[in-house]
Amino acid sequence: MSKVIDFLQALGDGSATTAEAGLVAAVDALGVDDAMRQALINRDQDAINLILGGRQNVFCLLVPAEEDDKQQDDEPDRDDNDKEENIRAA
Repeated sequence: MSKVIDFLQALGDGSATTAEAGLVAAVDALGVDDAMRQALINRDQDAINLILGGRQNVFCLLVPAEEDDKQQDDEPDRDDNDKEENIRAA
């Protein structure tokens, strides 16, 4: 499997040939099984992913950071002001 990953990385960074004849020769030199060989030659990313056991969907979630407590303490809440007024009124 690492041979395939290294090969895909070489394709991505441009150090491996993407011309049809060169691609077939490079894939043959890997010595992978027939299913992987066909998937690489056909540039079938779904088949390569399936053979390598990859995930179909990958999600990324970004959550903004919370405000510092110090900043929140500097600004009194409206509810706090209402409570103080209720105490004074009583």
